[in-house]
Amino acid sequence: MKNDSVTFANVKENPKKHRPLVSIIMSAYNPVPHFLKRAVDSLINQTLEDWELLICDDHSGLKYSNFIKSFESLDPRIKVIRNRVNSGLAVSLNKCVAHSCGIYIARMDDDDLSMPDRLEKQVRFLEDHDSISWVGCNAGLMDDNGKWGDRKVPECPEARDFLKYCPYIHPSVMFRRKVFEENGGYKKLRRGEDYEFFMRLHSKGYRGYNMQEELFLYREAPHTSRRRGYYYQIEEAGIRLRGFRDLDVLSLTSSVYVIKPIITGLISYRQRVKLKRILGR
Repeated sequence: MKNDSVTFANVKENPKKHRPLVSIIMSAYNPVPHFLKRAVDSLINQTLEDWELLICDDHSGLKYSNFIKSFESLDPRIKVIRNRVNSGLAVSLNKCVAHSCGIYIARMDDDDLSMPDRLEKQVRFLEDHDSISWVGCNAGLMDDNGKWGDRKVPECPEARDFLKYCPYIHPSVMFRRKVFEENGGYKKLRRGEDYEFFMRLHSKGYRGYNMQEELFLYREAPHTSRRRGYYYQIEEAGIRLRGFRDLDVLSLTSSVYVIKPIITGLISYRQRVKLKRILGR
């Protein structure tokens, strides 16, 4: 499947215009207003102030589009772009990167929260570790009532860490810009664009790191399982098959993780919980 035709390389630097250290990329489609407001506020309150935020309005309804657009007047570092049609997360994020000019690219979702020192600590880590192409972190899990749990990810993920699930929390990650310039960004997938991207990068020799600090709050309600169309489950199985093959971890044993999304799409919630325990997630 081909990527959308966007160009990430050759950022034109205007000597009269300051180039931000970090470009934060976010997609929003009919967002919950107070979730988006809190997400943006968590960026405005960062200890590192040298950033720009690009929000791609993925063709939201008029009421929501006006609300998203209003953030440009809240802070001059915020820029809103809009898709002509609803295009999905991968296309929206690629568009944000193409319109950005930061040295680093940080992800953020429209309903999550970044701790005040997240950007500062991730920039410092990347500047101190030249061999690392992106850095993520552990995250707290929250719902409308506040934090209820946590998610820990491997410190230095390797190929086999991709078998059970993606070992990076996508919206917590900060990339070096060259990762997009050299690899074309996210593929246009209905879901799993982050899983595919990270496996593709690993197979090419790039490496990431997860800071073992909780610098991020990820919105996820406890005791729930997201229901997705069965086509999405099949697509994820294809992503896993290609990714495991490219990472050289595909085997008879690991094939159970390839068919995992297909199986979970067929069984009840109680059975899915039991399968997650067996497979480790």
